[in-house]
Amino acid sequence: MTGRFDAPIAEFDQHGIAWHRSSRSHPTTEPKCAEAALDGEIVRVRDSKSPRSGELQFSHGAWEHLTRRLSAKAERQSD
Repeated sequence: MTGRFDAPIAEFDQHGIAWHRSSRSHPTTEPKCAEAALDGEIVRVRDSKSPRSGELQFSHGAWEHLTRRLSAKAERQSD
């Protein structure tokens, strides 16, 4: 993991954590999206529609594993 996200920053929360939303997400055409933030050794993930409703937390390794599996699944489904 490079320690950064390529997606644009959606907002900074009250703790100064930068939350990123997928560059494929558009606020009016695709409002359903997850946001992710790097916070030291933790990757935080939350629902963009309800950011204060809770979050999931992953280690960097677990996040990499999850995103690789999701990308591979998406590629298989597009074939």
